Amino acid sequence: MLFDLFHDTEFWIGVALLLMIGTLIYYSVPKKMGQALDSRSVRIRSEIDEAGRLHREALALVADYRTKEQEAKAEAEAIVAAAKEEAERLTAEAKRELETALARHQAQAAMKIEQMQAQAAHEVRERAAALAIAAARRLAAAELAGAAGGRLIDTAIEGLGRGLS
Repeated sequence: MLFDLFHDTEFWIGVALLLMIGTLIYYSVPKKMGQALDSRSVRIRSEIDEAGRLHREALALVADYRTKEQEAKAEAEAIVAAAKEEAERLTAEAKRELETALARHQAQAAMKIEQMQAQAAHEVRERAAALAIAAARRLAAAELAGAAGGRLIDTAIEGLGRGLS
C-alpha cells in the first residue's frame, strides 16, 4: 500500500506542491512578494496623493481664472461705460460748438445785412443828394443866368456837396 502510493499521480502532485511551497518559503518569495506589493502600494498611494494635490491645484487655478474672468468682465463693462460717457460728452460738446458756430454765423450774417443796409441807405442818400444837387443846379441855372449867377451857384453847390458827405 505504501508502494502503491508512489504510483499514484495525485501523490506526486501533492509532493510537487509541497516542494514548490517549500522552495518558495526557503527563498523568501512570500516576503519579497509582500515587500513588492507594499512598495507598489506605497507608490500607488503617493501617486494618488500627487493626483489629489494636482486636482486641488487645478481647482484653485480654475477658481483663480474665474475670478480673473469676472474682473476682466467688470473692467470691460467699466471701459464700455466710460466710452459711452465720453461719447455722450463729446456729442454734447460738439452740439454746443455747433450751436455756438451757428449763432456766430447768424450774428455775422446779421452784421453783414446791417452793413449792406447801411451802405445801401448811404448810397441812396448820396444818389438823392446828387440828384437834388443836379436839380438845384438846373433850377438855379435857369433862374440865375449869367456869369455872376453861375459862380454863386457853383460855390453854393460845392458847399452843399461837402456838407452832405
